[in-house]
Amino acid sequence: MSTENLHPLYVHVMQPQRRADGIVCQVKLKGRDDYLPFLAMPNDPEPHGREVYERCVRGDFGELVDYLPSRQAYLCNAVQLRADLLRNVNAIILYGQDMIDTGLATSTDIAVQQQWKTYRIALHDLDKQTGWPEAIDWPVSPSAI
Repeated sequence: MSTENLHPLYVHVMQPQRRADGIVCQVKLKGRDDYLPFLAMPNDPEPHGREVYERCVRGDFGELVDYLPSRQAYLCNAVQLRADLLRNVNAIILYGQDMIDTGLATSTDIAVQQQWKTYRIALHDLDKQTGWPEAIDWPVSPSAI
């Protein structure tokens, strides 16, 4: 793993992993004892970022492998997305229920309300799937039907 002609800011670069937004790697900076995560991008605004990216692609810092998120990363993403979807669904259901409670809902409104409630239950039950959180079979939103 070549560190010759490396930007003066860096002492060492290791563990390059390809992601959709660039290459994440560990860098050791001059004057520090630890490694820090670094995202190198081909269009990085800083020359040293572009340099690290290009050298990672060439293999100067070891084999460039695809980034595989940890189970914890999958879990955090799934929980956050489910919470965002539930927040939106709850607002839709609340409005629909107000329509029903005030007698303003049509038979179509009542049927759609039932679809949204079924969807909300499916979102709540996602963590019961065997693939949770890495391989989730997301339910289809009634708005997509």
